[in-house]
Amino acid sequence: MSWRDNMRRGSIRGVPFSVQTQELEGGRRVARHEYPGRDKPWAEDLGRRARTQTLEIFVLGPDYMAARDALLAALEQPGPADLVHPWLGAMTIQIESYRLRESTRDGGMASFTLIFTEAGARQYPAASRDTQSLVRSSADALDAANAADFTARWQTDGQPGFVVEDAAGLISRAADAVRALAGRWPGVPTALTSLYSRITDLQGAANELARSPADTANGIIDIVNGLAEIFDDPLPALELYGELHAFGDDVPVVGGATPARMVQASNQQALTDLVRVSSVAAEARAATTVGFETSGQALAERDRIAERVAALAAGAADPVRDALLDLHVAARMDLAERAAALPRLATFTPAETMPSLVLAHEIYGDARREPELSARNRFRHPGFVPGGEPVEYLS
Repeated sequence: MSWRDNMRRGSIRGVPFSVQTQELEGGRRVARHEYPGRDKPWAEDLGRRARTQTLEIFVLGPDYMAARDALLAALEQPGPADLVHPWLGAMTIQIESYRLRESTRDGGMASFTLIFTEAGARQYPAASRDTQSLVRSSADALDAANAADFTARWQTDGQPGFVVEDAAGLISRAADAVRALAGRWPGVPTALTSLYSRITDLQGAANELARSPADTANGIIDIVNGLAEIFDDPLPALELYGELHAFGDDVPVVGGATPARMVQASNQQALTDLVRVSSVAAEARAATTVGFETSGQALAERDRIAERVAALAAGAADPVRDALLDLHVAARMDLAERAAALPRLATFTPAETMPSLVLAHEIYGDARREPELSARNRFRHPGFVPGGEPVEYLS
């Protein structure tokens, strides 16, 4: 097939024309930087230049004037134009200028020189909400409100020795709870060592901290947040925070109705609330960096945070309750938006026993995804996946 056979009949906005020559000008957009005292410049590449083309076209014949006028009308219409380029095919262009030539020597013909550029697309900056930063700032605000509330409720000044001693024991119990949870996972060695060191320091200073509620609050919140730091991907930390939310359930109930015993019971509840509220703040903060695999995982975490916030907000003071609700709104927005971009976990039940390679092709249309399918379902024998049993896959 010759080059002539590959050429198309040219037209612009549906008006046909014949062509003589074309020229194409392009290149790169370059910002040239020249510096005092330096002989060599630096050329900064800013992207491809818009391609500018020149077409020499014509219409001819006994009724060429009608064709000329139709072409003039097409060239002067506003906006981008659809062009069938004889060499390059269909494209959308923006006409910049044209020049018309007619002469008595070339009677019956009108020649045009068209200069145009590619139209491109009008694009606007896309705005997006940084929902993860909003969660983190809401968690920080909750930590501040939680610490202030604990400081106002904690009472040891002027109290009997057994009240102060019990307060120190509560601080040590909270530290032990965090230590026990951290010890269940290998974690990043340096982060784990750092967390254990902070826990030990907190317990060693428990007697002094019992008389300093602000320092106690900051110390407890610090080690609670430290649980997420021991993981590269803090997905396991979410489970640990869920267990920490139950802190205080096994603390013996304070008996008696004397003023000192009432203060002792109040301190116990204050420390329990401190740990639980700080755990939900830390959980929401950690969830912003978790790489959820499926939308179901993200939505399940959203629901868990909502459930914990609801339980804590019911009996919280106004500043803490407001901060809890703000965190709930931020976490719900963040996890819902991230879930929408994640694959959904689905199931497929093969009708008969088949190799996992065939099953991967059946589900995905791509047998190369068999390792993913096998890893998720842990087939006993990849060559014989039993029929009639559901198989999980990411849709």
